[in-house]
Amino acid sequence: MKLTKLLILLLLLSLKGIAQNPTFGNTGTINICINGSYYLNPSTTDGTFSTTSPTIAIVNSSGYITGVSEGSTTVSLVTSGGTVTATITVGSSSGLSITDPLAQTSYKFNNNPQGPVGGLNNYVGYNGYNYSSQARPTNTGFFRTSKQSGDASGCPYEYYIFRCTTCGTVPEYAIRPQGTFVGNNIQPGSNGQLTFISSNSPVGGPFTIVYLPSGGTNVTVAGKSSGQAIPLGTITNSKSYNLISVTDEISKATTDFSGTIATVSVIPPSAVLSGSTSICSGTTANLSLTTTGIGSITVTLNNGTVFNTVSGTTTFSVTPTTNTTYSIASVTDSHGNSGAATSSATVTIYAPASITVQQMSSATIIEGATTTLSVTATGQPILNYQWYKDGSAISGANSYSYTTTNTTSAAGTYYVTVSTTCNVVSSTTSTVSVTARPQGSLTGSAISKRGTGQLTYTSSNGGGPFTIVYQPAESSNVTVTNVTSGSTISVTSGTPSVTTTYTLVSVTDQTTTVSRTSGFTGGTATITVDQNSVTIGRQIWTDKNLDVTRYRNGDVIDQITNTTDWANATTGAWCYYNNDPANGAIYGKLYNWYAVNDPRGLAPAGWHVPSDPEWTTLSTYLGGNAVAGGKMKTTGITRWTTPNTSATNESGFTGLPGGYRNLFGSFYNVRISGYWWSATVNDSTYAWFRYLYYDDGYLYRSLNNKKNGFSVRLVKD
Repeated sequence: MKLTKLLILLLLLSLKGIAQNPTFGNTGTINICINGSYYLNPSTTDGTFSTTSPTIAIVNSSGYITGVSEGSTTVSLVTSGGTVTATITVGSSSGLSITDPLAQTSYKFNNNPQGPVGGLNNYVGYNGYNYSSQARPTNTGFFRTSKQSGDASGCPYEYYIFRCTTCGTVPEYAIRPQGTFVGNNIQPGSNGQLTFISSNSPVGGPFTIVYLPSGGTNVTVAGKSSGQAIPLGTITNSKSYNLISVTDEISKATTDFSGTIATVSVIPPSAVLSGSTSICSGTTANLSLTTTGIGSITVTLNNGTVFNTVSGTTTFSVTPTTNTTYSIASVTDSHGNSGAATSSATVTIYAPASITVQQMSSATIIEGATTTLSVTATGQPILNYQWYKDGSAISGANSYSYTTTNTTSAAGTYYVTVSTTCNVVSSTTSTVSVTARPQGSLTGSAISKRGTGQLTYTSSNGGGPFTIVYQPAESSNVTVTNVTSGSTISVTSGTPSVTTTYTLVSVTDQTTTVSRTSGFTGGTATITVDQNSVTIGRQIWTDKNLDVTRYRNGDVIDQITNTTDWANATTGAWCYYNNDPANGAIYGKLYNWYAVNDPRGLAPAGWHVPSDPEWTTLSTYLGGNAVAGGKMKTTGITRWTTPNTSATNESGFTGLPGGYRNLFGSFYNVRISGYWWSATVNDSTYAWFRYLYYDDGYLYRSLNNKKNGFSVRLVKD
């Protein structure tokens, strides 16, 4: 017995440790409103509550649910013994709607209610009070309102339909007649009609309508639904109708409308033709026919073309061959009413471009002159010109005439095109030839004193012969004929003593007789006179004694003042007479013959020390040794000792008595004699030289020791 009790006790203890599955008081779909709450009545709260969409509903630890927003969510309770769930639907008063009525006082719901379905009642209200209610209909069920009597205050009756749910009540409609009154547009003699269109849906009638025709009395029409025609019979002129009142089936009347005036418009047919234009021959013009009226309209043009159309604009094409005016012969509607036909459209054919007078076939002009080419043309609407030279368009040449340039580039073949909108024609060609004026440059020579100045005319367009007119500076014009390009002209002044400028006045081509007087490539020339040289015969000599201290290559020439050193020198050397620089300023330097013969060159480039034969050429040109000396000496006794016999210096040599230094280093004969080396050697000791003496006119030729110091003159290469 004790054992049995013990077993029972152990069994009870074992059963007490086994957990049970949790439960909710309602496991189906639970409907709540936004901000509403519901208690799940859980079998235990020893677990965890959660929801799949906290934005729709939330749950606390005791099992109370609060609605947040419309929608569905799942609430769960998880315990050690298991899990239990419930579906929560949160709703509001939205989501219900009512369609247009099936009858005057019958309404229905057109969709399933989307809010909580914990109770749905439908009410008819009057001035804010509930007067009757129907049982909740099905989704396709109906309920009706009942006509109510007036209240004690005599206020007009207002009928409302309410929809009510657990979550709220929303009024749907205030039912009272409202709408617009319209008439139609008709042809003359057709039937007119009026229409009342209700705008306070869902009420659609029937209505009793009272209206007033213009110039008439009130007319009452009963039993007309919204949009149903009110026939008026035949109307010949446009007329207006004023809506007085509209009363619905339950005697609700309205006199304040959104549209109270209706007009029946009688519109006769009319047509307007437009589109006057100008076209090219063989092309098409577009005209416009604008019609007004009701129904079909027939328009006949003066050329027999018929259009069956309606009110609006019709575009059509015509292709006349001559200038043509189109007009409307008649316009009628389907009742045979004739209408106004106004205006016309004229299509003008443009005259094509044509050149009636051509340009000249050729022209010859002289450079500097121009010629004008021109044509005469006709055409429409506007003539456009473009001139061409040698096949290329001339920029800006867009007139009936063209004037060529005045340069040689004007030569070429010309024509002009004349164009209009419709066509392009080209003129005949004209060949323009240009006789060029002489062109070239005048250049002058560089000469020494007593040299003959020369000018050269170089032509750039033809070889001549030319007649040249030039003007020396501060002198009269000089004319020279039969000048060919590149040939020299000896100036009439012969031997200019200073640098002189010559201006080219004119050049005439002796073949074409065409002249140029300006615009020369080179219109001035200069004959440059070297004041340090003189032309004697065919030779050009320096007119002063040499006074250099370096050879041509830049090496220094030794200056020796010491007598012994001079006597012992076997290489080039120089000195002043008496070693006095003041004498050097007058007579130049004295050089031994070793300096004359040095391969580095004593003379600068382009010059050389004259040879013995070149000295002979000079004396011969001057008449021989016996008289040449006097023609070479400077005049007067400023530098020469008196009497300086026969001195004329007519050669321009300008010889001075610079004396000499002998081979022993001593100085002699300044103001008495002048001595000049030649480049010709006689033997290892002697070389040839020339000298002049103060008391005769002789040019002496002699030999002397190379160690002597003489003056040096140069001859141009």
